[in-house]
Amino acid sequence: MRSLKHFALLFNKIYLARLGKDFSLPLVNQLFQITGSFCFFVLHLYAFGLLINKFSFPGWSRPEMWVLLFTFEIFTYGAFYLFWRGFNHTVIDINSGAFDLILAKPITSRFLSFFRGGGLHNIICSFFGFICLGVAIVSFQIPVTILTIFLFLIFLSSSLWIMFCVGVSFISLNLKYGRLNSTIGAVFQVQEAYKYPSTAYHKFNLMIWIILSSLSLLTTLPALVLLSKPLDPKLIALYISFFIVSTYISRFAWNTGLRYYSSASS
Repeated sequence: MRSLKHFALLFNKIYLARLGKDFSLPLVNQLFQITGSFCFFVLHLYAFGLLINKFSFPGWSRPEMWVLLFTFEIFTYGAFYLFWRGFNHTVIDINSGAFDLILAKPITSRFLSFFRGGGLHNIICSFFGFICLGVAIVSFQIPVTILTIFLFLIFLSSSLWIMFCVGVSFISLNLKYGRLNSTIGAVFQVQEAYKYPSTAYHKFNLMIWIILSSLSLLTTLPALVLLSKPLDPKLIALYISFFIVSTYISRFAWNTGLRYYSSASS
């Protein structure tokens, strides 16, 4: 418990320091970053609106699909805020020799490598996603309770953890094989899979279904519990399995990679 509290305090210091740095940038710079992120946010809304006007998804009404979309927006911008900087800079550090400094510090290397603060524009868009989600719930008169909101946040946090673990597993390859730039954004490049209900992939073969459904569940499951929709036991089992397997593989991949790592500065 003491160790967890220590990491929580360190996490807050790192991310608050990063936000403080963003606030110190010229206002024009901040506006450009925020405007760019909002453009992507709005484009997602527009494209999604065109899609659900032409296609339907079994078991999902249009209001429920909007809840899923805003869950996707919260999730993806939250992931960019939490992990993007760490993913990017860890690959750079491994190949420049700066990673040696991380290994020399008395804090777990995985924490120091990947939790390095996030951009102000990303967290603003993630919060805006929460606002849009609240507006959708009120506008469509979707009944929610304190319990469903709590479960939504729990599953959303679990999904972010899964995404983090998958990202760490890819980036760990750099420790053994050298610079692999494609691993930095691997979990972000498949973000279209997070946008649609897991039921949309049932017609694919088993392997594709497992991969796409697992990714889709990162946003589908939080949306389902918020909407109080029935949960398919197979999807719950798939989600729990994904959580456990990704957690184990990320730890194994990182620790294995460290054994192969040799300083780029030596």
